[in-house]
Amino acid sequence: MDKNILRRLYLKKEFSVSDIALRFNLNKNTVIYWLRKYDIPLRNQKTKWTKRAINKISKRMGLNKNPNWKGGISFKRRKSNRKQGKPYKKFREAVLIRDEGRCVLCSSNQRLEVHHIFPLSKYKKFEVDPAYSLTLCRNCHKLLKNKEKRFSNFLLNIQKQKYEGGWYEWT
Repeated sequence: MDKNILRRLYLKKEFSVSDIALRFNLNKNTVIYWLRKYDIPLRNQKTKWTKRAINKISKRMGLNKNPNWKGGISFKRRKSNRKQGKPYKKFREAVLIRDEGRCVLCSSNQRLEVHHIFPLSKYKKFEVDPAYSLTLCRNCHKLLKNKEKRFSNFLLNIQKQKYEGGWYEWT
């Protein structure tokens, strides 16, 4: 196997070991042997997926035809870093102070989380609006998680009863 061809395919065009093996009708282990012999550094399996590899996989599996396909972006990378910014931290702190550091359902002060009354997937405008959020302990939050539609009116009534003077007077 020619060193320059192997170097060009593996390093510059970013072919996988499997692709090279198929192209030259070889075993994967043989390709790895030649890579090591020519001192071509092996890529770590945990490296980023190349655009070529993502396109190849998406075409093979037909993923690019799926309306939910986002071009190979994983959920974790697609998810915004909203909980790391200053606006979110201020918002969270304001909600916790307003609710006196207690769960509005069970009055616990352990493992508190801020719950959005309406799902953020549909109501992005309420992301940092304390008027549409409540403090819940982790247990109560687990009970209500992904059930925002069903409990939104119930939670709004709790908030209205608790803060009759107006939602924004504490800001």
